[in-house]
Amino acid sequence: LVVKNTFICEVGIEALSPTSVGRPRAQTEQTFCRRERYLVLDDCEAAAELDVPTACGIDLVPELQAALALGGSAVESTVASILDLVGELVFHSEGCQLVHQALELASTTQLRSLVVKLRGAFRKAACCPHAHHLLLKLVHDFGAEVIAGIVSELVGEGSNLALDPFACAVLCSLFEFSEKDSETIALMDEVLASDVNVVCYHKHGHKVAVAMLHHGLPRHKSQILASLQSDAQRASRHRVAANVMVGALSGCDEEDAKQLAITIMSAPGAVKSLACHCFGQTVVRALLQLPDVSAQALQYLDKSKARLQRDRFGSLLLKELDTHPSLAVAYATRGGA
Repeated sequence: LVVKNTFICEVGIEALSPTSVGRPRAQTEQTFCRRERYLVLDDCEAAAELDVPTACGIDLVPELQAALALGGSAVESTVASILDLVGELVFHSEGCQLVHQALELASTTQLRSLVVKLRGAFRKAACCPHAHHLLLKLVHDFGAEVIAGIVSELVGEGSNLALDPFACAVLCSLFEFSEKDSETIALMDEVLASDVNVVCYHKHGHKVAVAMLHHGLPRHKSQILASLQSDAQRASRHRVAANVMVGALSGCDEEDAKQLAITIMSAPGAVKSLACHCFGQTVVRALLQLPDVSAQALQYLDKSKARLQRDRFGSLLLKELDTHPSLAVAYATRGGA
């Protein structure tokens, strides 16, 4: 008998199994990036038929970078060449960096033409790991001139964009710089149209929720507050929802923030428990900054000082209060208690 590939066989009954031959791993000819399905193809014509950005123009980046570095009279024409290719370059890491360099040297007329060339691609750019940086710069530098065009292409996709790792930053910037625009308000409505909890507890969506707490309409803030108050203890301990809770305590109206704080502290031992929690401690710091509830929050901490001193996060909070009494609004009025 011989042992053959973990099976015991009798010699002479059948031939030994052939030696396994290594096979190459299966490979796809087209590589898709997650969510936005950007294709990196060698065949530019095939990519053009699919109407997606290609890697062909990226081959010109070293030459264009060298021309910019030389300076002189050729800079203007080089900048023009870069901006002509912006629809392609901006979707690649090296190309996007080159576009940013060109923007620093471009004229106002060239910058406006850049916005025109990107029309129709703002949705793709918002979800691109490289191109979304250009949108952030355009929103910050141009404001209303380009915001209207960007928002008009994003309306209808608000709920999906809020959960995108790159588009969420674009939404936050749009909400900050055009909070009164009707289409921007419609985009905010879309973000909260389905499930507000999904936005508040999502690793990317929570950033949009915080932005809306600071720049949204009262109805937007009320929707987010209702979501937080439905389970205040869970939200205060959640790794990302805790940031939304802090944003609500600092960004909402005084009365709304007070009611939310009372909801948080209404559970027995809530302040002590949160102070000893890795994420909850940030909520306690926010409570200490509210004039109407800071005294009560500090009183809860004083009663639990012995427990807090034995905890990693609680001891850090007590140390901060001793070092920076201004952390609590009521600390000075209580004589440093």
